[in-house]
Amino acid sequence: MLLIMVGDTLWTYVPLVNRPPEFYYKMKENPALTFIIVFLIIPSYVQSFANSGAFELYVDNKLVSSNA
Repeated sequence: MLLIMVGDTLWTYVPLVNRPPEFYYKMKENPALTFIIVFLIIPSYVQSFANSGAFELYVDNKLVSSNA
């Protein structure tokens, strides 16, 4: 989102980049879709990995308990 708000000039500070990449222009063309992906889809996808409830307990590198 910072890239969209700051603009094309931010890309001049990135080493070995002469112009903004193609995905940057696609994000600028579709701000609603960019918002949906960045703030709704990506966080729910990442959260699905964090809520598994599984854990393993190791003592001296030996598995003592597993709740997988």
